[in-house]
Amino acid sequence: MVDTGRYDAIILGSGLAGSILAAILAKQGHRVLVVERGSHPRFAIGESMLPQSAMWMWILGTRFDIPEIVNLADTVKISRAVSRACGQKKVIGFLYHNEGEEQGLDHAHQLVPPNFPFFSESHLYREEVDLYMLQAAQRYGVTYMERTEMTDFELSNDEVWIETRTDGSDEIVRSYGRVMIDASGFRSPIAQRLNMREEPTSLRTRSRTIFNHFVDMQAYDDTPSGKKLPRHSRRWHDGTLHHVFDGGWFWIIPFGNHMGSDSRLTSIGLTLDMDKFPPREGVSPEEEFWEIVERFPSVREHFEGMRPIRSWIRTPRLQYSSTHAVENRLVLLPHAYGFVDPLYSAGLVSTLEQLHALAVRLLPALAENDLSAKRFADIDALLHQQLHAADQMIACSYRSMAAFPLWNAWIQLWLGSVLLGDTWIFRSCLHYLSTGDVADWDALSGPMRPVSTAPFAKQLQELIDLGDALLGRFERGELTANEAAEELRAAMAAAEWLPKSIYRWGDADERHLDLVPERLQQYIAWGQGPDAPTWLREHLFDFDLSVLGPAPMEPMPEESCTSMRVEDPVVASPKRTSRPNRRGPLVPEGVDGPRDPGSRPHPG
Repeated sequence: MVDTGRYDAIILGSGLAGSILAAILAKQGHRVLVVERGSHPRFAIGESMLPQSAMWMWILGTRFDIPEIVNLADTVKISRAVSRACGQKKVIGFLYHNEGEEQGLDHAHQLVPPNFPFFSESHLYREEVDLYMLQAAQRYGVTYMERTEMTDFELSNDEVWIETRTDGSDEIVRSYGRVMIDASGFRSPIAQRLNMREEPTSLRTRSRTIFNHFVDMQAYDDTPSGKKLPRHSRRWHDGTLHHVFDGGWFWIIPFGNHMGSDSRLTSIGLTLDMDKFPPREGVSPEEEFWEIVERFPSVREHFEGMRPIRSWIRTPRLQYSSTHAVENRLVLLPHAYGFVDPLYSAGLVSTLEQLHALAVRLLPALAENDLSAKRFADIDALLHQQLHAADQMIACSYRSMAAFPLWNAWIQLWLGSVLLGDTWIFRSCLHYLSTGDVADWDALSGPMRPVSTAPFAKQLQELIDLGDALLGRFERGELTANEAAEELRAAMAAAEWLPKSIYRWGDADERHLDLVPERLQQYIAWGQGPDAPTWLREHLFDFDLSVLGPAPMEPMPEESCTSMRVEDPVVASPKRTSRPNRRGPLVPEGVDGPRDPGSRPHPG
């Protein structure tokens, strides 16, 4: 047996979360070992960002002085410094479909987030983004072992050790550490060995998914159905599009939707409510995917001519959970702890929230050599709350898909939660830019998920609970879909804390929120003026946009990737390995090859 020496932290898994944490710890002078059972570059899902995930990238990179993480907070920087295989996300769109019918113009919702100069959302091509972040961690001094399986481990009061074996070798290697971080995802050997999984899971969502990457995908805006939809400041193709129906939804995540990308790929997945679409034996993933596409004429029209470039992946039930996330000298990261569903792209937000909360605890804990479970009890509470809050929102979303009036009301509620939640995190960034003080960020790193500390959190949760209860009454036959939706809309219309100056919450005919500069100014003017509740004005809108410089809300130029928007350092990406493709621009190396049969890329 070979002894590799001692480390401050041993991290299992070299995905985006594990590599970000490894870089943070190494930058602070700690010895870090990352153990990866696979290798890079590799296929990974979890591709669509939100304003909050972009802001959390900026917060982590800024607070811990790691420009490589800051680069991931902005589409232009990604194209310049990380990869030209990533897309932009300037819009979030939902199109509701009835089986056998063309998509209805009044069954569409679109959110166009505002432009700000220090962050923007992207579609992350994870093969290249994950490799970029891993190589950044290595530059900070992280030791990396790939194609290496952990064969044994032990946690004690004084240390942890793991034994590993690398592919092609019979040699067992032992490594020692002060703390172990499990970033290995749903197949966590730690959770399995220590019986940490909650069996059966208490999560209410029951879904499964089928997905692939495709080429020759047309923009929905260019289809006959798409051309009929109302026009806003952004095309539907400029971001993530969802085709929603009773019992499931498709995601469409284009990577080549702006001038800074060379990609021809689009990520497309079909996620199904298992109670309405139980697993089918004897039907291939591809056959099942296209059978459901054929039920919806506008979806069929959208997907016409596209070609898959990978082996199809079909999962069993996605949901899993754990009884706890921490033990002495052990912490699980979110996807090792549990997972709900890719709807709303909230998984990356939860991961980055936890990385921030963990880092601000782990660094002093290492300095004080106190790595007890008690020291990280707040992390345990945070992960539990994140998982179950996401479960309630997503389980109710699937239930609301049963009828458009329910979906229409529920998506309005989701929209309000996103707008105010984004404002809460944005406020903390502006306060930091004004003062250089991290106090606001510290306040977001407690045992509650950050949005639960916001002044509107109680009122928002009451609306979510009301919607949950109304869906139950609909399912029991006590209310019709219209009656349940009307009651939820009435509650939103009566909520003084929802900014009716920019969006008519509760109006059944309200659909789209396009936060162009004029509307964004109206929103902030409402929040800082006499029409907003005092408690919201004083504790949510107490920020000064002038710290962003002159005209911070002016429209941004199209992303030509010829110039940077802010004067942050740019760190070069590794050289991209690509091969010519007869049909057009570059396709990343290896996209045609089958996936590792022992792996299960997760759609989180």
